[in-house]
Amino acid sequence: MKITKKTDQELQEMSLIEPGQYPFEVIEAEDRISKSGNEMIWLKLKIWDSLGRERFIFDYLLDSMAHKVKHFCDITNMQDKYENENLLATDCLGKSGHLDLIIQKDKTGQYADRNSVRDYVVKKSVEKVIETPFVDDDIPF
Repeated sequence: MKITKKTDQELQEMSLIEPGQYPFEVIEAEDRISKSGNEMIWLKLKIWDSLGRERFIFDYLLDSMAHKVKHFCDITNMQDKYENENLLATDCLGKSGHLDLIIQKDKTGQYADRNSVRDYVVKKSVEKVIETPFVDDDIPF
């Protein structure tokens, strides 16, 4: 078998998904405590890349990233949870929408680059289907 050798960096880059907007589904969620001692929700997300392949990434919902929590609640129809200021991991399971994916680079060089969720977004390009009324004009075919 002929193989094409690749460096570790090339292999790492191949596993990354290009930045952009992608559909997601929450397949696992857990209430956890962050390293700083704050409540957070850990999410395992299934996303579909531009070729339709399933990929998995992780994200964290923290009160300190208020915009992300609000947008997540907005696109998953959980505005009531947001308004009542009480969101649990179990509320997140099975929720879906679109997210804005980026490549996060480690400035120290200790860790490999990885995909990260910048924010949760509402898809703006929704096509409206225009229905034409049926006209019975008695034309035989």
